[in-house]
Amino acid sequence: MKKNIVTAILAFSVVFSLWQIPSVPRTIRGGLLNLGVLHYGDPRECANQTIEQVSEFLQDDMTNTIPYDFDNQNCVSYSLLLSNNAGRCSLKAVPVRVMFTDGTGHLMLLFNTKDAGVVFVEPQNDSLLPPSKLKPGSTYFGRVVKSVDVADFTWLSFEDYMAGF
Repeated sequence: MKKNIVTAILAFSVVFSLWQIPSVPRTIRGGLLNLGVLHYGDPRECANQTIEQVSEFLQDDMTNTIPYDFDNQNCVSYSLLLSNNAGRCSLKAVPVRVMFTDGTGHLMLLFNTKDAGVVFVEPQNDSLLPPSKLKPGSTYFGRVVKSVDVADFTWLSFEDYMAGF
């Protein structure tokens, strides 16, 4: 089991690294996402969960209690683990890539709920963020947000994602 978790984390890290390379074609990026590393579905079709269910799941889940370690337990690891745990609880979480103007990035999750709409979840501390708090030009973790992209077989801008509703 531990070997499978380590393998999944390594695979997700490789996929996330490839998404950072602009020259990697979208079809390759999207194909890599379909390796079954994450348990998620199209978030536009997953709005049957409630904010209460998501909040209760986050209270019970222990992912955020794992100590941060850039080399071994970082935003990618937290997002992978929390997404998989949500899937095991029949909840749908979708990876969200936040790119900053300084060239760095961050990974978190999106839950689409039927009663509160879309909420972002910071898997390192379980905080819930409305989309209004994570827009290009806003500040997050002391850095200016350049873009927010939702994984949907390829990365979509958040604006394109919301236009699909």
